[in-house]
Amino acid sequence: MIFYRSFYESLDGMTETTKAQVYDAIFIYGLDFKEPIITDAMAKSLFTLIKPQIDANVKKYHNGKKPKLKQVESKTEAKDKQSKSKTEGNVNDNVNVNDNVNKNIPEIEDFVAYALEQFPMVDEDEVRLKYKSWFVNGWCTNKDNKLRPIKNWKSTLLNTLPYMKEKTITSDDRLVAHIKKTLNLKQL
Repeated sequence: MIFYRSFYESLDGMTETTKAQVYDAIFIYGLDFKEPIITDAMAKSLFTLIKPQIDANVKKYHNGKKPKLKQVESKTEAKDKQSKSKTEGNVNDNVNVNDNVNKNIPEIEDFVAYALEQFPMVDEDEVRLKYKSWFVNGWCTNKDNKLRPIKNWKSTLLNTLPYMKEKTITSDDRLVAHIKKTLNLKQL
């Protein structure tokens, strides 16, 4: 166990009885891991402040006893060295290509269906426009003039839907909705 100078300094000026009880409590708790019995109120207060530090040291001790696993192979591979100068590389590499291969891009109908399932009142045309804008941008969102790849389209769409325009409801739509609700039908 570690006995800190702050333990000693905090007891400076206390009565001999208080010091003795705190020292006993520190050693009983720190060495034997037993809860000490303290009768003096001041000693109990001081030990209450010291106890968390002893607990932290015991935890570090037990964590240090665990065997360390050796890393078998590299987590990342080294990058290839640059073969061209930066100006040469930029001349031919600045081609804007939509790399939509293997990005799990849904069909537009699946995209719209999911949006309407989550937010039935969203305007379908707005959802189609959003799909097209993401597709044109290489399945990326455009935030602060920076393109950010969409990793999970459902999650990104869910975050976008509340900001989209709702469809316009006519009195005929309200009547159909009321009849469906009254008859408890899913489709009319």
